[in-house]
Amino acid sequence: MQVIEGNLYLPEGGTYTLSWAGTALASVNGGTYAASPMTVGGLWGVGLPAPALGAIATKKRGNSSWQGHTGLVVGANKDQVFLLGGNQSDAVNVAAFKCSEIVAYRWPAEVPLPAPHKLPTTIAGARSGVSEA
Repeated sequence: MQVIEGNLYLPEGGTYTLSWAGTALASVNGGTYAASPMTVGGLWGVGLPAPALGAIATKKRGNSSWQGHTGLVVGANKDQVFLLGGNQSDAVNVAAFKCSEIVAYRWPAEVPLPAPHKLPTTIAGARSGVSEA
């Protein structure tokens, strides 16, 4: 998946289609994330070795080579990462995803890297197993 201008993705050989999750991220930050393409593999911004508050997490969806999901990190523990995102059960909300599902944590190249900090380890109301399709 490649996000172009913050809200479109192009499947390999496919046509442009609205990316609900990408649009939600671009809307939250006034288009800051739209400056560079983002892929499921995380070729946008600066890579982070671990989740950080406000970082963008990317994950694959199913067995697809191009479908994925993105969200803002709002918490994490040893098993789960909590993402604020769009198209999580067809809504904007906080959802829990297995750490093993996350393929990259990214930070905008033009923004100073986050200082070391502790993340919330649980988020009230966050559901696991949400659909991001």
